[in-house]
Amino acid sequence: MKKNILLASLFILATGLTSCGSSSNNSGSLTIRILNLEDYIYLNDPDNGYDEDDMTVQFEQYYKETFGKDIQVIYETSDTNESIYNDLLTGRTKYDLVCTSDYMLQKFVREGLITKLHKNEEDDWLTNYHTYASPTIKARLDEIDVDMPDGSKQYLGDYCVGYMWGTLGILFNPNYKDFSSEANPLEDMASWNVFWDKNYNNTISIKDSMRDTFAAALMHTYDDELAELKEAYEIKLNRIKTQYEEGSISEEEYNELIGNTDKEYNEKVSIVFNRTDDDTLKLVASSLEELKGNIFGLEVDSGKQDIVTGKIGVNLAYSGDAVYSIELAEAELEDSELLYSVPTNGSNIWFDGWCIPKDDSRSEEQFKAAHLFLDFISDPEYAAKNMDYTGYTPYIGGDIILDQVRDWYDARTDLIYFYDEEGEYETDDDRYLSLFYTDPETDEEVEVWYEDCHFEADADEAYDGVGLYYYPNNNFEGEPVDFKIDNKQVYYNDRLVIDPEWQEVDLTYFFNETLEEYDDMTFYVDYYCEENGAVGSSFFVQYPSEEVITRCAVMDDYGDKQNIKVLKMWESFKSNALPVWAVVILIVTLSLMAVGLTYYLLSKHLKKKLRIRRQSQK
Repeated sequence: MKKNILLASLFILATGLTSCGSSSNNSGSLTIRILNLEDYIYLNDPDNGYDEDDMTVQFEQYYKETFGKDIQVIYETSDTNESIYNDLLTGRTKYDLVCTSDYMLQKFVREGLITKLHKNEEDDWLTNYHTYASPTIKARLDEIDVDMPDGSKQYLGDYCVGYMWGTLGILFNPNYKDFSSEANPLEDMASWNVFWDKNYNNTISIKDSMRDTFAAALMHTYDDELAELKEAYEIKLNRIKTQYEEGSISEEEYNELIGNTDKEYNEKVSIVFNRTDDDTLKLVASSLEELKGNIFGLEVDSGKQDIVTGKIGVNLAYSGDAVYSIELAEAELEDSELLYSVPTNGSNIWFDGWCIPKDDSRSEEQFKAAHLFLDFISDPEYAAKNMDYTGYTPYIGGDIILDQVRDWYDARTDLIYFYDEEGEYETDDDRYLSLFYTDPETDEEVEVWYEDCHFEADADEAYDGVGLYYYPNNNFEGEPVDFKIDNKQVYYNDRLVIDPEWQEVDLTYFFNETLEEYDDMTFYVDYYCEENGAVGSSFFVQYPSEEVITRCAVMDDYGDKQNIKVLKMWESFKSNALPVWAVVILIVTLSLMAVGLTYYLLSKHLKKKLRIRRQSQK
C-alpha cells in the first residue's frame, strides 16, 4: 500500500528541498501553484506498482479533456506546517492551494492569510466533496471555530476542504525484548501513562514535535480528571440504553440522547486537551521533566523505521505512520507484530485540509481551477489512489473507497464458500477447510467449506474486485458462479459469517450518506481491536470506531502569547532531553547503521496494497 522503502529511507540519504520563486504561465495556459506536505499525494512510481501519472498530471489531463484548455500545475512540498506558515507570511511565493493541519488552518483564518471558498448551490465547484466526504468527519472540521481579533467567530468549514484525517496514538511491539518482565503491553498501552512507566524504560521514542509531545504530556498530567469524565459519560450512556430497552423512550429519543451525550463528553475532553494556561504549563513541564529519564530519545521521522528494525519498542505516532510501520513489519519481517493504541481516556483527532491563500492578483479562472483540483481529488476514484499511496485515511467515502477497504481488510473478501449438503466432501488439500456455521434462525449447524480464491487464477479472475453487495441477504443461499470444484457447484455469499471469532466492525458513522450502490457498512475481520477498545490492528488505525473518535479532541491553535510560552518550555525540555548514554548510542548507531540500514531499506519494497491480516492474532 505504501510507497517503496527507497522513499522511506530518504531521512538517511538527504533532506527534502522545496522550490521557490513565483509561478509563470506558459503561452496561453492557465497555471496554479500548490504547496503540500511531503509524501502526501499520489506520485508515479512504476517500480512499486504506481504506474499512473502524478496526481497533478492526471488533473491536468482531466482539465484539458473537460474544459478544452491547458493548465499547468506547479507542485511544491514543505516539511512542516510551520514552514508553510512562514512561506505564506513572507509572501515570497504565491500559492493557489496549500495543505496544512487543523491548528495551522485556525491560525491562517485568525491572521487573515486565506480566503473563503466559493459557495453557490447553483454553481457548485466542489460537487464531489459535498457528495462523498464523510458527513461525520466533515462536520468535525467544519465546526471548528476561530476567535477573530474583532471578537467575532469564523468557522473552518467556510475556508477549507478536508483532505486526510487520523489520530495521535502509541505504536508498539507487544513482544519487544527489552520490556520489563512485569510489563503488560496490551493493557498498559491503553494509557498515556505508559511513557512514564519504568517497565518500558529506554524503549520509547517520542516526536520531536512540540505540539504532539505536549499533548501526550498534558493527557498524562490530567489523567485522573479524564478518567472521571469517562466514567461519568459511560454511566450516562448506560442509563440511556436502559431507558430504551425498558421502552420508556423511543428510538428517535434514544438516538438524540446518545448524540447529545457524545457531543457533551467530547466537548469536556476538548476543554482539558486544549488547556494552555500558566498553571497547566507548569504541570506539563514537570511531567516532561520526569519523561526525560524514561525515554530512549526524540525522533522526527525515523521512529516508523526504528520500531520495525527493533531499535525501539514504543513510539508516539501519527496514525498514517503507524499503518506504514505495521505493514512494513508484516511485509518484510517474519513473526513481527506491531499494534497501535488510542488511549481510553482520550487523544487527538487531527485533520489536514486544503485552503486558498489570499492573493489579489489571482484571476477568477485560477480561483475556480483551485476549487476544481480539490473536487478532483475528492472523487472517490482519486481519493482511493491517494489513500493507497500515502497510507493516510481520506475524508472521502463512497463505493470505491468502501470496496478498497473491504479488499484490504474484510476477511470475507478472499473466501469462496461452497456447501457439502450430503456430507460427502473430503480432501487432503489444505486449500480447502471445513467449518461449522450455526444458523441464527434455526440453531442448526451447517458445514461450510471454503477456499482462498487467490489460489487459482480462475477464481482470482472471477472475484478480485467484485463488489460484495450484488448477492442475496441469506445465510445459506449464495450466488452460483460459473465453475465447480471437484464437480460441486460453488456459491458466493458475501454476508456469510463462518468464523465465530471474527470481529464485527460497523463503519456506518463514516460511510453513511456517501454510498450509491451499497447499503451495508459492516466488516468482519480476524482482528480489529482488543476488548479495551484502545489497542488494535492497521484497520483500527485507519478507521477507528465511533467510540474512539468521540473521545478524541481537535487541537486548537495556542494563540500567540501562550504559543511563545509553550515553545520556551519545549526548548528547555529539548536542551537536555536525552540521557548521555542515549546520545552516545545514537551517534554510534547512526555511524554504523547508515550504510547497512540504507542498503536494507533500498533492497526491499512494500507490496502495493495493504496485506489483509489473514492469520489469527489471538
